[in-house]
Amino acid sequence: MKHTTHNTKHIKHNNGFTLIETMVAVVILSLALTALLGLISSSLFYARYSRNEITANYLLQEVIDFTKNKRSSSLLDSTIGWDGFVNNYNSCVGSDGCEIDVQEGSIKACNSSGCRALSYDEREDNLSFYNYEPGLPVSNFKRKVVVTSDADQLNITVTVTWMNGKTEKSRSLSSSLLNWQ
Repeated sequence: MKHTTHNTKHIKHNNGFTLIETMVAVVILSLALTALLGLISSSLFYARYSRNEITANYLLQEVIDFTKNKRSSSLLDSTIGWDGFVNNYNSCVGSDGCEIDVQEGSIKACNSSGCRALSYDEREDNLSFYNYEPGLPVSNFKRKVVVTSDADQLNITVTVTWMNGKTEKSRSLSSSLLNWQ
């Protein structure tokens, strides 16, 4: 018996990626990176938003605490008393309100176009980081104080506004101070 040799060509299979497989992998990788960048972007936005919310709450509470301390000091000082304390806030009566610089202790009426933006003081030796000192960088926050009073009660409402992107945000805090004498 005679052996015949077949001269068959063996087709060599290429084990590499085809162009379509490569394109699919690139699309999947692009989608994953886009989702990751979106997550990072929104995380940064919410971190800034949270920081601004915390700062606004600090600025609200700062004026309430300042006013309570002034009330207590005035009532303990017989030369000032309740009437002297209330008179300090005359410029805060009305819808225009006033600006209270806690660091200086000054109270100035806002004009009809609104209150000024607070300045941000980054000096380490300063206990109050926000004030109205000229020459400092202007912050994103504006604070307005409106007061109403009667014989034995002073009602104070503090409103802080700021821009969060293109949206104006606002927070308010109210307190009633009584003549405890």
